Amino acid sequence: MKSFITATLLSIALAAPTLQKRREGTVTLFTDTQYQGQSMSFTIDLASDDRCRALPAGLAGQISSIKLSPTDSYVDCQLTASEDCSTVEGMTWFFNWDVPDLKEARYDFDNRTMSFHCADNGNPAA
Repeated sequence: MKSFITATLLSIALAAPTLQKRREGTVTLFTDTQYQGQSMSFTIDLASDDRCRALPAGLAGQISSIKLSPTDSYVDCQLTASEDCSTVEGMTWFFNWDVPDLKEARYDFDNRTMSFHCADNGNPAA
């Protein structure tokens, strides 16, 4: 009987779900370069909040800089020049780092952002 109870408890323990640390990302969008001007932050639960976010009227088409937390880690984001996060060439820009000036030639996405999407890329936390 004792071995039956031990085996039962062991199987219950092995079947129990393991708790994982919640992975979140925060994106802050700014209307001016160098993280200035009007801003709005979005905290995203990367495990359950997999959706496109259309920007409100005061920010849509006005974004000039971006801060992402954590940077260069497990959060990948995309900015799009459409309201539905469609990934059309020339209308989408992918990033996982802070960008102080979207006017720079390597970004060329100043005042074009209408929506964004972020996801967990599976990399371990830094």
